[in-house]
Amino acid sequence: MLADVVIRGSTPPPDYFMRRLTLTAITAALLTAAVPAAHAGLLGTTLTANYLFPDANTVYSSDSITVGNSVEIQCTGLGAGNADMCGALTGPNQSVDFLDSAITYIYSGNGSGFNPELAFNGFEFLHLNPGVPILAVSLSTDIAGLHLSRITFTETSIRINMVGLQLPSSRSFTVSFDTAAPEPGSIALAFGGLAALLVVTSFRRHLVAEPLKAASRR
Repeated sequence: MLADVVIRGSTPPPDYFMRRLTLTAITAALLTAAVPAAHAGLLGTTLTANYLFPDANTVYSSDSITVGNSVEIQCTGLGAGNADMCGALTGPNQSVDFLDSAITYIYSGNGSGFNPELAFNGFEFLHLNPGVPILAVSLSTDIAGLHLSRITFTETSIRINMVGLQLPSSRSFTVSFDTAAPEPGSIALAFGGLAALLVVTSFRRHLVAEPLKAASRR
């Protein structure tokens, strides 16, 4: 007789838990679709571009830059150009372009160089905020003597010391940075998994608790 009471008191409709699991799966799918793809990059952000001279503690020029699809800093020589940094980049035809996950410097003049008799002579880029911390940098260049040892970085900044480097005509470098961006929809998927776990846990508690309640009614 007790068995009959337990079955009637504890067993839900046959498709109850299947409906719950189906609803959980649908909810997780909708959340995943609603979460946009994760994006980590500089495009659309505002950063600070400094030129440090004659040492790493002296800011010779400073520009606030909003990163877009065009070249942000263009210097034509003798201090002329569209940025304060052009006062330091006095050689003709130098530019700094900020990409989504890289910074490119191009010199297209006939020959120039960076004063070797200084402690620091180069670039500092601050407030680099691609959405996640910068974990590593890589360098691509045809400038002799420019190596990764001249580059330092933090989670939101990069420094490049050009002191003593010589520039024949048409030279450039690109510093790319690596970040750890979350996968698209990972948060939604985590919620979906948690919901499914709660359904299973509820089912187990139901099987244990209801017989105890039924037994207490004897």
